[in-house]
Amino acid sequence: MAAGENGPKTTTATVRGLQALTVPIGELIAKKPSSYYRHAVEEISAVRDLVQRDMSGAKGTNAKTKLPEYIARRLEDDGTWTGPVWNFTIWLPKQLEREGEYQKNSVQEFGIDPTNRGFCLDGESRGYSLELMIEKENDPKRREMLLDIPIFLNIYDGIDPLVAAQHFRDINGLGVGINASLLLGHDYADPWMMVTRKVFADLGIRLEEESRQVKVNSNKVMTVVAARGMVAGVARGISAVTYGGGSIPEEVDGRKVDFDQLHKAAATWLTHVFSTLGVENFTDKGKVLRAAPVIAALGALGRPFYDGNLDDQLAAKSALAAIPDWSVSERWNGIAGKFSAAGSFSVASGKEAGHSTFRALRDDKDPGYYRIRGLNQPFNPQV
Repeated sequence: MAAGENGPKTTTATVRGLQALTVPIGELIAKKPSSYYRHAVEEISAVRDLVQRDMSGAKGTNAKTKLPEYIARRLEDDGTWTGPVWNFTIWLPKQLEREGEYQKNSVQEFGIDPTNRGFCLDGESRGYSLELMIEKENDPKRREMLLDIPIFLNIYDGIDPLVAAQHFRDINGLGVGINASLLLGHDYADPWMMVTRKVFADLGIRLEEESRQVKVNSNKVMTVVAARGMVAGVARGISAVTYGGGSIPEEVDGRKVDFDQLHKAAATWLTHVFSTLGVENFTDKGKVLRAAPVIAALGALGRPFYDGNLDDQLAAKSALAAIPDWSVSERWNGIAGKFSAAGSFSVASGKEAGHSTFRALRDDKDPGYYRIRGLNQPFNPQV
């Protein structure tokens, strides 16, 4: 027990314990809960609605895709959990019943009542992702491993629903959110990020790790998200833009990525890129080199340095040298971004325009290839 009358009971547990104390999230968000959980859902759904957001939008995407990918990486084949021990805060309708006599400043035991099920005040997305993984897992041993992942539980039992709602507000509303750059830059288990750090350290180029964009007058050149996409492009080509700041598969064309080889290839290619184009131009607002699709396409242009194709390496260098002007201009309209009616250039995201930018750099059958070079397109261009 902790923090007085309205404080939580705290305990170490496993995912199995979390599921024993809470109504499945799938039942709480279902249009029609199953007959087994119907009464429990009816009892707590009004309280949950006071507290929780809908399991949709970014929250739903996080629970259904990003978190399961993370959990799968962190749960080893022997069942060892290598991630942090997650903290779940739950609310129960009724107080737990103490087993044995109360002893001050000692560990207390409480019985679990299967009719006294609650919901997550904090950690609902994590709980739902685990729930989905356990439901979909066909291997019984793997299901047991998921159920045995260690967690911490803070249990608010029998407190007023409005107090529970206030607790949720305090837990989730007073902290400072972590943006994608900060979260990704500190992921030391991500081999793509680790290679990116090594490559840019070799280049002596500093990366922005805390903000979504490089700040004015900063000595940083690009965000870690953009840099990671650039390095990943050397191995994966322009398809790397698909992943953004998310998990990137560690296989390319059915083969495991050789990250030592990627380190050497990316360092070689990006040294050429930055020495040819000038590091300072990647922070110049008048240049398209600041744009995410251009950064991604430049990385992808260096894929031959990972594959080892010498002819394509020469072609990549020739393509880079063939662009006479990287200034924001009509040449790049509809390729790396668009001009508004007022004449301002709006940069597209990597996912939106990475492929069109790459085609303009490399594909002489693409109209953009000639436009960014200031050339007239032949009537029937040949490779």
